Amino acid sequence: MTTAMPLLILAPFLAFAYYPVLLDLAANVMANDLYRHAPLVAGISAYTAWQTATAKSSEKAAEDAITSSGPGIMIAGLFLNLAGQVLGVFYLSQLSLVLTIYGVVVFVGGYKTARKYIFPIFFLVFAYPLPGKLYYELAFPLKLIVSKVSAVILDVVGFDVVRKGNILHVSGSIIGVNDACSGLNSLMAIMSLSLFYGWYILKNNLFRTLTFIFMIPAIVGANIIRVALTGILAVKFGSEAAEGTLHSALGFAVFAISVGVLMLMVKFFSHVESKKGA
Repeated sequence: MTTAMPLLILAPFLAFAYYPVLLDLAANVMANDLYRHAPLVAGISAYTAWQTATAKSSEKAAEDAITSSGPGIMIAGLFLNLAGQVLGVFYLSQLSLVLTIYGVVVFVGGYKTARKYIFPIFFLVFAYPLPGKLYYELAFPLKLIVSKVSAVILDVVGFDVVRKGNILHVSGSIIGVNDACSGLNSLMAIMSLSLFYGWYILKNNLFRTLTFIFMIPAIVGANIIRVALTGILAVKFGSEAAEGTLHSALGFAVFAISVGVLMLMVKFFSHVESKKGA
């Protein structure tokens, strides 16, 4: 009861402060490929928060709400939000929402309760794509890696390949390795899924970390296969055959392969855990 009134007072101010951030996220979910995974992240976060709230615990309910710390964390989050909007660094405003939510939970339930919700709260960081400069810094070398390895594969299987940057000339057909083909567009979605799946199934933090890290080369490898297959289809059936619906189908196949690799990896580590526990 002591925190109900302050929260009711703060709620409209928090809504006003983060209205631009939430509106931008909602607008970009369907318009921008880099935001397509945001509903997945929000759904996973809500699910894990609900599981945490409904889980039976032998611990006594926390009664150590630290009202002096909770507002301080919220203010820090709001300050970052303001700084991000004033400086034009919108990614900072997006991240500040996570800190503000954490401050609200500390304010309401104290640090003991907040610790239980660490994962669902900070998992929300993955709802936002990488900031533009960092994104392009990663996209370019990834496109080159995918292009180089795909060119080698096509050359080995008998096609004439000339590579110019991220453009492949394959037996008269031209294949451009764009951001989607580099794997970066699907990277955040798969990494989010790997973090959740590893956290949900595995108990060992080392295995959780390895699962998360190993998915990066797995995604890149799947996209290398995608580009190589696109080149083969373009040569055999014409450039039109490697575009449109078929190109989208290959993208979905890459995602499915990555999820399959993730499931196998987690199953392996889970088996190792069970052997150690036996």
